[in-house]
Amino acid sequence: MGVSRSILHAERQAFAATLRAVGQDAATLCPPWSAADMAAHVVGGEAAAGVMSYFPRALVARGVRLGNNAVIDRGRDALLRRLQRKGFDWALEQLDAPPPRLLSRGSPGLVTFFETWVHHEDVRRANDRGPDERADGQLEACLRFVHRYQRRPLSGAVVSVEVPGRERIVLGAGEPAIVLAGPMSEALLWLAGRGAVAHLDVRGDVATLEPTLRI
Repeated sequence: MGVSRSILHAERQAFAATLRAVGQDAATLCPPWSAADMAAHVVGGEAAAGVMSYFPRALVARGVRLGNNAVIDRGRDALLRRLQRKGFDWALEQLDAPPPRLLSRGSPGLVTFFETWVHHEDVRRANDRGPDERADGQLEACLRFVHRYQRRPLSGAVVSVEVPGRERIVLGAGEPAIVLAGPMSEALLWLAGRGAVAHLDVRGDVATLEPTLRI
């Protein structure tokens, strides 16, 4: 399981292009963060050539929720502030460059791709940029680990993803409690807690089981 470094690089470049188009002060789906804050956040995961992010992302790929930790949160916030001082143009230059090799390997590489993609969507959707199926071929590989990661807010619910023209994908074991019918990108946004902006038909016990957005 993983993603090629060239595909991850292409997603980073697409993200940088969107950031340039909307500008550093543009809104995101994660207020109060601006587009510049989101760029710094994504680049921050690459500190020390990705060494500090590799093992946490390996855990996330297994569905482990790392939870809140005051020490980790303070360190992350300090890193974000330091990178913000480097400026928006610096962050864009980092995104235009190839990703650290370590963060494109194995399951952490898949999490790196997903994080880049979903934060790209956080900027796109907050600035009235509609569905874009450019990355759908890679997104299917992300479905299972995102579903595992969201087991707690989903209360272990089985999810059926029904994309037109493709075989149904069942996440979990048992009878589906939730059906997501529509493009792969929209189903993944819903699973990632972005249901308010996802363009798809959702059926089932959504009122009690819909995941909430997490950065």
